[in-house]
Amino acid sequence: MIPKKSLKDKLFGEILEEAGLILPGQIQVALMEQTIYTDLKLGEILVLHNWIQQQTADFFGEKIKIIIQETKKRKLGYYLSEAGLLGENQIKAIIEEQKKLGVKFGALAVLKGCIKQDTLTFFLDNFVPDNGKTTDFQYLDKTTINSKRETKKQQQQEIDRNIILSDTEIITSSKTTVHNYEELLQEGLDDIPWVN
Repeated sequence: MIPKKSLKDKLFGEILEEAGLILPGQIQVALMEQTIYTDLKLGEILVLHNWIQQQTADFFGEKIKIIIQETKKRKLGYYLSEAGLLGENQIKAIIEEQKKLGVKFGALAVLKGCIKQDTLTFFLDNFVPDNGKTTDFQYLDKTTINSKRETKKQQQQEIDRNIILSDTEIITSSKTTVHNYEELLQEGLDDIPWVN
């Protein structure tokens, strides 16, 4: 069995392909063009074709070497932002949705179409210390999300129903008390001869 290459031993194109950011054919085209335009780096050619952003090329070409040596690990959103794969507004929207649903950040990013599953897997495997193998991480589909939303909705409806029932019991209890009071009052008046 061939041992798996570490991230620092992989070529730029291999890393981008593993991360699901470019296709093998795109790498082949860029490599071929690089033989013609020898002054251009592979990342520059990929950017010129609009296959990746310049920030993504910089991240995987230069920053990645520094980041893999850092002992302090950060949250997934930080790495995706540094790689130019998620913007600040996208991260905020995912975090807000995450608070409502209680699911993993990465799963929501994939579900919303912000990143591919391959990209998420790559970042979890290489940058996030608790990469999901020891947690309850799993890719969530729309059915799972809708199921969680429905459960939360049902829980809220149950709470609302209990409040209504509680209020109804108070009103019913009050009506009974008023009715009983009226009966007692009538009985008391019937005993007085001049009222009839």
